[in-house]
Amino acid sequence: MGFLAPLYLLAALAVAVPLLLHLRPRAREERIAFPALRYLLRMEREHADEIRLRQWLLLALRCAVVLLLALSAARLVAGGGAAHPPTAVALILDNSLSSQRVVGDERVYDELQARAVEVLDRAGSQDRIHLILAGVPWEIAPPLSPQEARSRLEEVTPTDARGDLGAALRRADALLRESDLGVREIHLLSDGQASAFPDRPIPLDAPVVVWGGTTPPSPNRYLRSVVIGGGLTPRAARRTEFAITVGAESADTAEAPVRLVLGGELRGAAEAKPQSTVLLPAGPFPTGTLTGYVETDPDALRADDRRWVVTRVAPPPVVAVLGDPGVFVEEALAVLEETGRLSRGGAGGADVLLSVAGEGATVWGAALARGARVVLLPSADPALRTATNQRLEAAGVPLALGAATSGSRTGSSSGVPGLDSLRLERVWAVEGGGTVRLERTDGAGWWREATAGNGSVALLGSPLTADATEIPLSAAMIPLVEA
Repeated sequence: MGFLAPLYLLAALAVAVPLLLHLRPRAREERIAFPALRYLLRMEREHADEIRLRQWLLLALRCAVVLLLALSAARLVAGGGAAHPPTAVALILDNSLSSQRVVGDERVYDELQARAVEVLDRAGSQDRIHLILAGVPWEIAPPLSPQEARSRLEEVTPTDARGDLGAALRRADALLRESDLGVREIHLLSDGQASAFPDRPIPLDAPVVVWGGTTPPSPNRYLRSVVIGGGLTPRAARRTEFAITVGAESADTAEAPVRLVLGGELRGAAEAKPQSTVLLPAGPFPTGTLTGYVETDPDALRADDRRWVVTRVAPPPVVAVLGDPGVFVEEALAVLEETGRLSRGGAGGADVLLSVAGEGATVWGAALARGARVVLLPSADPALRTATNQRLEAAGVPLALGAATSGSRTGSSSGVPGLDSLRLERVWAVEGGGTVRLERTDGAGWWREATAGNGSVALLGSPLTADATEIPLSAAMIPLVEA
C-alpha cells in the first residue's frame, strides 16, 4: 500500500470538526414544562436511546466522508504501481569507478542501489524495466519485470571502469523506442561525475528523471600513470626506473606516500605532491615476467589508489652491425653497450642485425629463420635506394623505399618518447605492408615493420645522420636505437 500524494493526508485532520461539534458542551437553560408539552417530553424520554444512536451514526457518517475525501486526494494505491498505466522504464545505474567513493560509512554506490530499489518498489506488474549499467555498458538489457529486475540488481557490483552516461542515455532511448508500451521513462541514478557526461546535449524522445545523490563531494587523489624504463623494456641484471605520476581533483598540495611493490616485496618508496612525478629506481631483475603494483594511501575513492604493473624483463640483445651506420649510431650503440642494454656480436648468433643499405643480405635468411630482427638504415647516397629495394625484394620482405622528399617532420610515434615533430631533411617514404611505428606529418610512413620468416624486418626512411635529420641531436636518439 502507498500514496501518490501523501501530503493530502493532512486533510484527514478535518475529521476533528464534526467531533468537536458533537462533543462541545451545550448551554443549560431553565425549562418550564407547560401542560401541553408534557406529552412530548414524555415521548422524548421514551425514545432517548434511539435518538442518541441516530446522532452517533450521523457523526460516524460525517467523519467517514471527511476521511474518504482525504484518502481520495492522497490517491491510495495497492501494490506500488497500480495507479499508473503500464510503463517502459530504462533504469540507468552508475556502477562505474567513481561510485566506489566512500562517504561516511558507506559507498556512493550503496545509496544509488537503494534508490534503484525504491524505483522498482513503485513499479507495477505490467511495467517493463531495462536495467542499464554505466560501468559495464556491453551487458544486454532485456525488458524485465520489476521482480526480475530486482533480482538482477542484487547481483550488480561496482566496477573499475569509466562510466559513459552519454552512451547509456542514447542506448536507453533506443531501447524504449522499440517498446510497445505507451508510456516511456528514463531514470538516471548517478553520482554526477562530470567526466561521465557528454560535452553536448543528447536529443532524447523519452523524459528523463535524474537522481544525483545526497553525498557531499570529497577530494580525491589518484595514481595517474606509471611508466617503466622510459617506455623501454627492462633488461635482465640491470636496474630500471619507475616514473609514477600522482594526480588530484582538488587544490591539495600536501605530499602523499608512494610505494612500489614488485614480486610481493617493497622495492621503493617516496613522497610526491599532486600533479608531480617521482622516480623510483628498482632492480636488478632476472629474465621473465615482472608483476607488482604502485600504491598510495587510500582516500574516499580507493579503487584508483593502486595501479598494477606487468612487464617483461628481457636479456640484453646481441647486435651485429653490417656496414657503416655513421658516428651517431655507433655512439648510441656504445652507450647502450656500456649500460648493459645490449652487447655486440657476430651475425651468426645475433638477435638483431643492423644493416646499412641492405648490407649482409646473404645472412638475412638464416637470421630470420631463427627469429632474429633485421633493422635496415638507408644509405646517405640516394643512388643506393634501388639496390636496397632489390635486396628487400630478394629476401621476400614486403617493404620498400619510395620517392624522396624534404622538409618533412615526424608525426605520432609508437612507444618511443620524444620522437614527435622532429625535422627530416633527407627522407624516403617507407612503403609496403606491416605496421607503421612512426609516420610523418604528411601521413607517409617513416618507420615500418613487417614479419618475415620467424622474425621481423624494420625499415627507416632516413639515415641517422645530422645532415639528414635532427633525431641524432635529440634526446630520442638512444631510445630510438634501442627500440
